[in-house]
Amino acid sequence: MTGVPVKLFTSATQYDLQVPNEMKDWLDEHNWVREHSNWHQTRRCRYASTVADLKARGLSCAAIQEGEPGDGYAFLAMHRNMIEGLKQAFPRHFSSIRAFSHVPLVTADSENPFPWKSISWTGGQLRAIALLEQIDTNVDSFTSEDDLGKWIQFAAVEMRGARDAGTSASDAGSATADGDTRPPGGIHIGLHAEFAVPNSPYSLRDNDVDTYLLAFWRLHGWIDNVWGRYRAAKGLRDDEAFYQAQLMTQCEAMPSLDDHVSASPVDGGKFATSVFATKIVPIFKSYCTGCHSPGTRDGGLTLAGQPESAIRKGLVSVPSRETPLMLVHAGAPDASWLMRKLTGDFTGVTCTSCKTTMPQAGERPSPAELETIRAWIAAGATDL
Repeated sequence: MTGVPVKLFTSATQYDLQVPNEMKDWLDEHNWVREHSNWHQTRRCRYASTVADLKARGLSCAAIQEGEPGDGYAFLAMHRNMIEGLKQAFPRHFSSIRAFSHVPLVTADSENPFPWKSISWTGGQLRAIALLEQIDTNVDSFTSEDDLGKWIQFAAVEMRGARDAGTSASDAGSATADGDTRPPGGIHIGLHAEFAVPNSPYSLRDNDVDTYLLAFWRLHGWIDNVWGRYRAAKGLRDDEAFYQAQLMTQCEAMPSLDDHVSASPVDGGKFATSVFATKIVPIFKSYCTGCHSPGTRDGGLTLAGQPESAIRKGLVSVPSRETPLMLVHAGAPDASWLMRKLTGDFTGVTCTSCKTTMPQAGERPSPAELETIRAWIAAGATDL
């Protein structure tokens, strides 16, 4: 393992940064990308569209919703579990996605992961960052760890708009109380927005994919360090029962948030058991992930890291960029560019620089696996 973050170029000079490929594969293997998204989604049930989405995913609303008492502590504990889990999985290389030692305030800051990208903060955000950078002397600005977590997540106006849990807004934490003299909260959202790279294959603003990005771990590592310094300044011990119980609750919450259907609600339960999902997609995942995932998409083609329905939609009856053939011509394997590239059969193909058998390096699909793909195409390349 190199432990080197992957540059995802959006132009000749601009790029996003993905965690090292081995870490990305580990996140996919443990379904943490989806579980992290689901953790947030189950706490947004004040939106009708969210409730419908959760139903399609086979999930239900969390007992504690965003902005309610207990949500701030849960937010801090869940992300700490993720950070510690990845650190334990990659003890020698976790430093490559280390936390910000401080939030970069200007483009030339050595902590800025994107030296090409301008950094611009509002006055309120700068005051919020300064308060947290000096948390050791600002612990009295927060009534509790829960208050700290909620304030980091939300601006006061957002907390006032959160679903009422039977308490007044002023009871939900000092960030919503009248007369609050703190700068606006919500720096968590601000950090995500500031380090989101335009046109990146993954968006730091999208919970469904943001854990693939280096900036996600750096900014959440910084927030986690702020929480740790708050606890130390307050004299709170890591062996206290409540703290341990909260960590365990969030640790157990992650695997419980696996979708009960396929990777996306648009796929539906039937798609999850289709030939394409159970036999074809695993072949793509074994041989094509390195070059044809959302972060690379060589040739504009994605064969892994997306819902099965999206992968199939990008193949069937889609024209090849290199030849007049379709990527997958339903019912006609020999007229399908995907099949030709996998088998190395370029008979009758006239392009000059496209005759490269895939994958270009490493192990290739076995004859049996190729026959599985051929049979699927011959049978109509359906999703059933």
